[in-house]
Amino acid sequence: MYPDFIEKIQKGLEANIDQDYRNTIRDHFQMNVDNFLGVRMPAVRQIATSEFDKTKKFNEILSLCEDLLGTGIYEHKIISFLWVQRCKNDLLHEHFDTFYRWLSEYVNDWSDCDTLCTNVLGEFLFIYPEFAPQMEKWTDSKNKWVRRGAAVSLIFGLRKGIFLKTAFSVADKLLDEEEDLVLKASGWMLKEGSKSFQKEVFDYLMANKEVMPRITLRYAAEKMPEKMRTEIMKR
Repeated sequence: MYPDFIEKIQKGLEANIDQDYRNTIRDHFQMNVDNFLGVRMPAVRQIATSEFDKTKKFNEILSLCEDLLGTGIYEHKIISFLWVQRCKNDLLHEHFDTFYRWLSEYVNDWSDCDTLCTNVLGEFLFIYPEFAPQMEKWTDSKNKWVRRGAAVSLIFGLRKGIFLKTAFSVADKLLDEEEDLVLKASGWMLKEGSKSFQKEVFDYLMANKEVMPRITLRYAAEKMPEKMRTEIMKR
């Protein structure tokens, strides 16, 4: 345990609390702010950078992250994920189970889900693409954040021009999804895929538009040329 270190981070965060921002996050983005201090992301990133100890070994960093995650405070979680991202060169196969556990146990809103999955898990899958098919299994989870993570974790790789086949498999398995935040994530994943694989994603959407939830379809088609988007959205 690192109580003194956590207290130092907490004091730094408390000095940057913005109550108006906290209220905006609660009202506009409909996030649960019970464990959200209300610190804007630039300040969170600055604190994460200033408190990152380059002398510590990665296992020590992970241990610090576990302690921060255990507090349940949103900003603590974001700092943990940002620290791990800085250590991407230290990632090993064995860390996949750690990150899955973090997603299952510590994530409780779309924002921390997306930070963990786009940054940490996205980097991990890009380094170790053999784990990408695991995302298909995640879609069967009872935990909606794991199901959302199945889609969001592929976005980093899709931006690099890989994982299209896996993305389609994940999207297939989420066609019967009922949670809006998971449906939006599936659409977001396909939208990112369309930037490198426009024709393939267009063809996929056209083939599935009659069974795909409207919200997923709308998100997926968002960056398509107008003519393609109109064709996709036409029932």
